[in-house]
Amino acid sequence: MNVPNETQIVLDFKKDSVDMIIVDEGIVGEKMTYSIRDSIIIMKKISGNIRSSP
Repeated sequence: MNVPNETQIVLDFKKDSVDMIIVDEGIVGEKMTYSIRDSIIIMKKISGNIRSSP
């Protein structure tokens, strides 16, 4: 799935992971792990194939 235009997403945080949900499609576009250090959220993609068109 390409996301060439602005797209509304929801970040669904769990204990140590987060899902990026594409609102219009109702699907999980990417799954990530995250950590918080010094008030900074660091996310690492673990699955998904959402890309923007150039």
